[in-house]
Amino acid sequence: LLFCFRGTELVENVGNVNDLLGKARLFLVLPVAFLDSFFILWIFISLSKKLEKLQARRSFAKLELYRKFTNSLALAVVLSVAWIGFELYFQASDPFSERWKNAWIITAFWTSLTFVLLCVICTLWTPSHNAT
Repeated sequence: LLFCFRGTELVENVGNVNDLLGKARLFLVLPVAFLDSFFILWIFISLSKKLEKLQARRSFAKLELYRKFTNSLALAVVLSVAWIGFELYFQASDPFSERWKNAWIITAFWTSLTFVLLCVICTLWTPSHNAT
């Protein structure tokens, strides 16, 4: 699972985006944003097709499982977009990195969100005696 919308990786590998000119910033950030959006759209289109197939086959146990997974991913995307808004506010309101002691929270959120998604996947697909 590729979970994207991570602007912090670009900043860590290239440097502070504020150091770059406007066109260079767009050159680096926009392709990543479009690629991330493409992957998220692709994942949700594939999941909706899977849900339709499961509903047509009347496989209600798997259908419920995939609905929970889809809802979890949708919540993660909403949280990601909200966190990106907070990241932009945090970086815009602190141009001189005066709040550097709190900057670890930005990276920690992405790691925590990935871990929570992994826990959701492990919980939903827990091995059982009925599994085939």
